[in-house]
Amino acid sequence: MFIDGIKIGETPVAAFYPPGTYPIRIVKDGYVTIENETIEITAPNTRKDYTLDENLGRLTVNTHEKATVYFNDELVENPIKVKLTPQLVKVKVTQPKADDLEQQVLLKKDDDVVLDMYPVVKTGTIQVAVTPFDAKVELTGDAGEYFTSEGMKVFEDVPIGTYKIKISANGYQSKTETKILENGDLISLTLNLQKSENIYEFGSSMDFRNELGIEMVFVEGGTFIMGCTSEQRDCNNNEKPAHDVTVDDFYMGKYEVTQKQWQEVMGSNPSYFSGCDDCPVEQVSWNDVQEFIDKLNQMTGKKYRLPTEAEWEYAARGGLKSTPTIFAGSNEINIVAWFWSNSGDSFLNGYHDYDKMEANNCKTQVVGQKQPNELGIYDMSGNVCEWCIDWEGDYDSGSKKNPQGASWGFRRIRRGGSWFNQEESCRVSDRGSGDPKVKFIDGGIRLSLSL
Repeated sequence: MFIDGIKIGETPVAAFYPPGTYPIRIVKDGYVTIENETIEITAPNTRKDYTLDENLGRLTVNTHEKATVYFNDELVENPIKVKLTPQLVKVKVTQPKADDLEQQVLLKKDDDVVLDMYPVVKTGTIQVAVTPFDAKVELTGDAGEYFTSEGMKVFEDVPIGTYKIKISANGYQSKTETKILENGDLISLTLNLQKSENIYEFGSSMDFRNELGIEMVFVEGGTFIMGCTSEQRDCNNNEKPAHDVTVDDFYMGKYEVTQKQWQEVMGSNPSYFSGCDDCPVEQVSWNDVQEFIDKLNQMTGKKYRLPTEAEWEYAARGGLKSTPTIFAGSNEINIVAWFWSNSGDSFLNGYHDYDKMEANNCKTQVVGQKQPNELGIYDMSGNVCEWCIDWEGDYDSGSKKNPQGASWGFRRIRRGGSWFNQEESCRVSDRGSGDPKVKFIDGGIRLSLSL
């Protein structure tokens, strides 16, 4: 508010002026300025009200869900009816694997402009012929794309990128190839599988134990609700929204990998609580685990890996045998999990306190002592947090098939809670994460294996 060219403050405002007629000016961003007007002060309490007209237009951009929108090089989170002062707006829409779209709009007062800007994703074709004729074909892209078929298939309009092409069939050795698909490419593959001589070959529904004593439990695939389901109590925001997820058959480690097993593969034991062969190995980073798995696969000829986050939660909930429980196998945490209250010499109550835990000798415990869940898998709640293969990322509400998590990130998912954590962190839907280079005193590993 300006009176006689002097700024006197923001409305509502009051000031003393001698009687007389004064020029006024009222300014507010997004509104039409009032100027070339006067106010006549004739009494000790002269009052005047003003109504400013909006000086705004509205701009909407309709585009793909995965596209990113910028106005004048500034990111727009929700490009629906965005209010802007009259101006020339440079609109840019970007989307992975597509050319950027740009357009300029002269936005005037009271305009309501709607733009349809849908980047066209660059695509190619992948043709796969297989033997046996009914083998399963799976294409997994570097941005989470997933295509599948039973037998020969021509996959058209596949987004460009790097694809892992996996062929599998019961009684045959699986085969995987990696191909880079460019715009307009046609990649043609003929893959022949060899019959397996191993009765524990992928596709078998038998549980098995390898020569290092690592026991694996067959988990029949299915569809489940992942995330904040009703029995999970007070969920964190990163567990929402709950959404349907389908996973294929796989194997999951019956127990967490032990210190003895790690020692036999790596030749050393990094654990803080070392000296307990059958306790879970800990203080292993995600990167350390990748080295362990590479060496284990060379020793055994199998293809062990970390579970995806979806596989982990599906197995923790009991797979197709699931009954809704807060923890893996029970609503009573002491039955199934080692956590901060029960992982030491005596049971601790009250607030979570590390000094109190240290004095109580809280630590990891021998695997398999608590009750297993419905699949016969032990310690999926508590003992050590378990690395998953996924980068940390948000959930969305859509249904997913074999989700792989975010396409990149800075932190990898950790699941299940640990001897160090409070009860809530041991819930089956709780999500933790960590820098893949960091070793955690409560961080361990459970193996998975595809069919």
